[in-house]
Amino acid sequence: MTGWDGFAKRLRQDLAQLSAGDTVLLRHGYRIVQFQQLPRLLRAEVVSNAFLPPEEQLDQAQQALLTADGWHAPAGRNDPNWSFDLPWPATSAQYDELTARLVTALRDVIGAAAPADLTVEAWNDGPTEPIPLDLAICG
Repeated sequence: MTGWDGFAKRLRQDLAQLSAGDTVLLRHGYRIVQFQQLPRLLRAEVVSNAFLPPEEQLDQAQQALLTADGWHAPAGRNDPNWSFDLPWPATSAQYDELTARLVTALRDVIGAAAPADLTVEAWNDGPTEPIPLDLAICG
């Protein structure tokens, strides 16, 4: 299983394994999708135009796609990116839905043609073990 289907399968498994304080950034140039496991929720974010140079700004169609897919629009200083919160603990169906949202954002909004176009950064803000991600197909 390769490409986006294989990536989605591994991402889904990784999301369910995150510990409190785990943060993952998936980067394609200036554009970023990130998610962080907090004590009571899993927060996913897509970078907003507030953090992008003019030539990288999300266009109206990309923003409309995020809205249609259930992402919450940036809401000022305390919530500056597109976001989606998943209550924790989450059900299997909720992880499936979030995975689909993340893949759509990465492929159709962020503009990564393939998972290999992504750069992964991951860390934990607390005293836990390294994050055991299986996103090896990212570049």
